[in-house]
Amino acid sequence: MTTRRHRWVWSVTATMALLVLASMLACARSQTATSEPAASSSTASWDAFAGGNSATNSVNSSAVPVTPIEITGAPYVRSIKLAWSASERVPTYEVQNQTLRLPAETRQAVLQVAITDLPSGTDLRVDWYHGEKLVFSDALTEHEDGDHFFALVKRNGSQLEKLPPGEYRAVVHDGASEIKVVRFQIDA
Repeated sequence: MTTRRHRWVWSVTATMALLVLASMLACARSQTATSEPAASSSTASWDAFAGGNSATNSVNSSAVPVTPIEITGAPYVRSIKLAWSASERVPTYEVQNQTLRLPAETRQAVLQVAITDLPSGTDLRVDWYHGEKLVFSDALTEHEDGDHFFALVKRNGSQLEKLPPGEYRAVVHDGASEIKVVRFQIDA
């Protein structure tokens, strides 16, 4: 009888030990699956998010959907996206050319501003800067819902020239208040 009881106790003890071990392994696995936030002194490179990384597959990648509060803080501005174009027709917004690093052949930088339920009296405009110099200001002419396009171009008579290389920014305003600043650069 002692042997049977010994086997039963040993069987129950072994089963419990296996359950405890399985539980510990499951806990360890879930802890390694969670990611730690990057340290503030991280040396991680964020270049891939700038659009200039040649390893990025632009055919199979897409923009992340945005909500008004996350991107602008103004509920009537649904999104602001920047793209470049070498077209002579202004504005030409080319979705496949959305980036913050524009190539040397850029003839126009175009902001797509999606508007919905624009309050009356809203004075929406875009100020374009090359370095610290204000080079162009463009105001919203239609107050309808939908996509509105603002283009920065450099004209030589009726033809468009390539935009000069350097640091740029487009500042979207509603009257005196700043809604969003989009910083970008044109490569040499």
